Amino acid sequence: ILNKTKTSDKASDKTSDKASDKTSDKILNYLQQNEYITTTIASELLGLSVQRTRAILSKMAKEKEIFAEGANKNRKYRLKTKEKR
Repeated sequence: ILNKTKTSDKASDKTSDKASDKTSDKILNYLQQNEYITTTIASELLGLSVQRTRAILSKMAKEKEIFAEGANKNRKYRLKTKEKR
């Protein structure tokens, strides 16, 4: 039983990595077309719960793919941009 669990855990990890990549890509594509995204907008875009979407956006911000500004309910996420000279 333990071996089956370990195998299925590895499979689900790979599946969730692929899903995370697709999710991140959708958010990044949206941000290339729009100034910012909110948790609510992202939730509707992805078809996920607000809670799950918030976790994804937080992870992306932590990994420096995007940055968050504002506090809690007013938080907006934007693409990281290179400083213009």
